[in-house]
Amino acid sequence: MNMLSRIRLLSSMVFLFVTTTVLHAQDSGWSVNEPDYQYDMTAYIELSLGGAVVDDYSNYEVGAFVGNECRGVAKVDSKGGYTWLYLRIWSNVSSGETIELKTYDKTTGKTYRVLETIDFVSQSMVGQPSSPMTATVKTYTLGDVNDDGRINIADV
Repeated sequence: MNMLSRIRLLSSMVFLFVTTTVLHAQDSGWSVNEPDYQYDMTAYIELSLGGAVVDDYSNYEVGAFVGNECRGVAKVDSKGGYTWLYLRIWSNVSSGETIELKTYDKTTGKTYRVLETIDFVSQSMVGQPSSPMTATVKTYTLGDVNDDGRINIADV
């Protein structure tokens, strides 16, 4: 192999490496250290974006949060023709916390809130694989600067 062929091969390999890492969807980085918590509950979820249920979750992640603390990250699962997000939620109190859900879009790198919340109750279950809870993704409304769901003087 001559020197020019080696340079071309090396250049091609570098190009493939760079474009593969740039084009790869980025994960949210959300994680939870499960041993830090005493209690857990389960949620079966489906995402709704723009009024349509998502059927391909490869570009989305869903996380459970109390404030800015991640309490669980959903995993995609399917069986018997059903596909859902399996979310195990963790807490150190047996009940009473309000769990907010967030969705991370890997293609845009943006995080969106989900309209619905979950009341934490240890050992309980929300939804089922055959009828998961619908999580409606809240996207930004033009003009709603303070993100309160209304366009009014407070947005000025």
